[in-house]
This record gives sequence, structure tokens and C-alpha cells, in this order.
Amino acid sequence: MLAYLATKSEFLRDAVGIEDVVRDAVRDQLGLTIGKDSAEYASWRNSLGNAMFHVLNSPLIPGDVGVAIEYRLKESALKVDRDGTLAKTDQLIRNTYRTLLTRGMRGTFIYCTNEQTREFFKKELELARAMPQTGPVTRFSRLEK
Repeated sequence: MLAYLATKSEFLRDAVGIEDVVRDAVRDQLGLTIGKDSAEYASWRNSLGNAMFHVLNSPLIPGDVGVAIEYRLKESALKVDRDGTLAKTDQLIRNTYRTLLTRGMRGTFIYCTNEQTREFFKKELELARAMPQTGPVTRFSRLEK
């Protein structure tokens, strides 16, 4: 999940409270509560608000360069879903991919940093190419579950 997206200049301004920005994004997008006394929250403050601030605070890096912060759930967190959050998140992700993949006028470029996701799309695209074409490729039925 993308928790933060800004320019270097914006990040340097936001770095003093970036742990709160990430925590709020995780809460709003995934419905997860991260406490201010948790190790994860402290890690965000130390690695993003401190270390990354010092790395990016260089005149050699242009101010308009992009900064993105991604939040990933731990594998064990995927096994607990008391309130249906994962089902809601899964549906939101599927809807987002379906929307993005059907909006390209001349095609769509897909870049996946996650190897599992990349392999999923590679397999789906191979299946789509093997199907007889009567119009635009719409072979993403597994995304529409």
C-alpha cells in the first residue's frame, strides 16, 4: 500500500512528523491502528524522519525528485481478519487494478515491485495473449472475484 507520495522538498518539510503521516495512511487505507508507543512507529520516526531526511537533504538530489513510502503487512498479519478488513482491502485492490488496467487508450504499462504480483500479472497476460482476440484484452476475471 502506498502510504506517502511527494517530492523531495515536500518530504523534507514533512519529515519532522512523517511517522504520523504514515500511521494515518495505514489507519485510513487498511483500518489498522499503530500505537505511538509501538516499535513500528519508532522505526518510522528513526528511519524515515531521521535517516532518510539526512540522506535526501543533499543539494545533489533535485528538489522535485519523487519520494514514495510503501507499507507492507507482515505475513502473519494476513492470517488475522476479525472485522473483514482484509476482504475489504482485497476488493479495493482488485477494483483499483481493474480500473487502472482498463483505462489505457493505446495500452497499459504495468510495473510491479513485488515479485509475487509481477508473476501473477505475467501469467495472466500470457493467458490473455493465448485467447482469440475479438476486441480489447479483458482477461482479468480473477481480479473481479
